[in-house]
Amino acid sequence: MYYREAGKLVESFAKDRRMLPLAEDRWIAIFFIAFMYIVVTMWANDYWFSAILIPMMVLSIASLGLNIATGYTGQLSLGTAGFMCFGAFAAFNLLLRIDWMIVPLAFSCPALLPA
Repeated sequence: MYYREAGKLVESFAKDRRMLPLAEDRWIAIFFIAFMYIVVTMWANDYWFSAILIPMMVLSIASLGLNIATGYTGQLSLGTAGFMCFGAFAAFNLLLRIDWMIVPLAFSCPALLPA
C-alpha cells in the first residue's frame, strides 16, 4: 500500500507484504464484495450488467494481474493486454456460440483453452 496508519505496527514481513495490510482496508473490501454480490445483483438490470458491471469486473481483474506482476515482482509486463484480449475474445465466442453457457463459466474457460 501507499500509506501506513499511525500506530499500526507490523509484526512480520509477510503481514507487511499483504495486499490489504490494514484491517480497515480488509473490512472495506469485504463490505464492497458483499454489496456487489447481494445488493447490485438484485437491483441491476440487463443494461447495468452488459454496459457497466461486466466491463468493470474484466478491467479490475486485468488491473489486479498487472498490479501483481509490476508491483510485487517489479517486472514490466507488456503481454497483459494480449492475454486480456485473448480471454475477452474467447469468453465472448463461448457465450455467443454455446447456448447453455453461463457467464461465470465463460469467464473461467478461456484459461483452459490454450492448454
